[in-house]
Amino acid sequence: LLTLIASLHAWRNGPLPENREELYNGAVDLLLFLWERPKRVAGTRQPSIGEYLSTDRNEIRKVLNELAFRAHQDQPEINGTADLSETRLISALLRLSPDRTLNAVELMDYLSQRAGLLLPRDNGVYTFPHRTLQEYLAACHLTDHEFPEKLCELVRADFERWREVVLLASAKA
Repeated sequence: LLTLIASLHAWRNGPLPENREELYNGAVDLLLFLWERPKRVAGTRQPSIGEYLSTDRNEIRKVLNELAFRAHQDQPEINGTADLSETRLISALLRLSPDRTLNAVELMDYLSQRAGLLLPRDNGVYTFPHRTLQEYLAACHLTDHEFPEKLCELVRADFERWREVVLLASAKA
């Protein structure tokens, strides 16, 4: 996380935000930029994920927010980062594309070659680089859906799991 914050400082070419919510927003933007940008593989230009899926970055971000929320909600323990199945990730991303002929295997290969907002943890499993980024993305999802009612319901049911999410969602709202 410290390396990410230092990278964010260099990427912004200026001071870091003082507010935690703004800091995490900047970190997510940086990681999404790195994860999503076009790159060269074996001398060939590989398109960005947005180009590949024929969608924009905001739509990708909404899907990642929802995936983080679901992963956080379903995580058996309340420490560390949640597992995100490759199947769930690929399915959610493919739904963004109007092109129904896209190959899931190609998309899996594409994601496995990129580090950023999601990291491969194990065979068929991805995770977020840090729990607070997972919590921040979950907070972003909640501020866009049934806020604040849904968040209040979750906090009442499991305060420890949702404590950081509620703080980040409140700051974002």
